[in-house]
Amino acid sequence: MFLNGSIRWFEAITEPDDYLVFDIAVYDNSIYMTGYTSSFISPRLLPKDVFVASFASDGSLKWFKTIEGAGYEGVMDIATYDDSLFTAGSTDSFDAGGNDAFIASLFDSDGALRWLKTVGGAEMEYASCIAVYGDSI
Repeated sequence: MFLNGSIRWFEAITEPDDYLVFDIAVYDNSIYMTGYTSSFISPRLLPKDVFVASFASDGSLKWFKTIEGAGYEGVMDIATYDDSLFTAGSTDSFDAGGNDAFIASLFDSDGALRWLKTVGGAEMEYASCIAVYGDSI
């Protein structure tokens, strides 16, 4: 969108299932969007999976990736640093007991998952935001 409010371009995700976008980040002529979906993206239908999408500055889709587990995955925030993207949310797929907070790192160039770490115990834990400062998350 331009400063005067006119639309520069518009891109829609037109799958038949639900998408919910939670955050957008801009870095180095790329636009990143994250949220969750319950759509049939992979060979299986899951209740909720995290998605991260990358768009070029002209609005064309560069890549679309999901973070999937056996259960619920939800994301709340995205941050960028150098050639990395970081997302924060919650999952009940990758650790023991209830929902656990997670932080995931993805490569900027192709969206490949570098790592995913969980924090939690027997109760419900959620990560609602993420910030990167130097080499610290």
